[in-house]
Amino acid sequence: MDDLIAHATPPALEGTIQTLVSPHAGYDFSGAVAAYGYALVKGRHYDRVVVIAPSHVDGFSFVSVFNGEAYQTPLGTVPVDKAFCKKIVSGDTIQLSSRGHVIPGDRGEHALEDQLPFLQRAIGDFAKLAAGIKQASASMRSQLSKEAAKALRQKAGLRVRQPLPGI
Repeated sequence: MDDLIAHATPPALEGTIQTLVSPHAGYDFSGAVAAYGYALVKGRHYDRVVVIAPSHVDGFSFVSVFNGEAYQTPLGTVPVDKAFCKKIVSGDTIQLSSRGHVIPGDRGEHALEDQLPFLQRAIGDFAKLAAGIKQASASMRSQLSKEAAKALRQKAGLRVRQPLPGI
């Protein structure tokens, strides 16, 4: 992880970076590409990070905002900002749920989990909201993006998303 970020040489950008689009094909396949984005935010401060990712192994018809306490990675715990998560819940469209986040058996999800160690190494401590999308329509994805952006304006925030249409 550290080596990937250290070898990434993105152009210097001025101002605040508020959104990263990062691939999730696994470190062997897209880790070097993802590292360029994380190198851009290395050392910057963000109070909160929103990660928007597809769910590959669990199907549901809403946007699932993780209702758990934290994610565990080999680099430690990433807490979930539960108060923030509650702010963006919206009826049946955006729900607090473990769907797409807690996968039973050995069917591991990777789209969201690939991003967490990069974030831990690039920006250190932060509170995170995680939103998993499976069968969400373009309007659902757009609503999630708008709600997250509105809530992030209140604090220094970063939105990390997968290359998905409509967000």
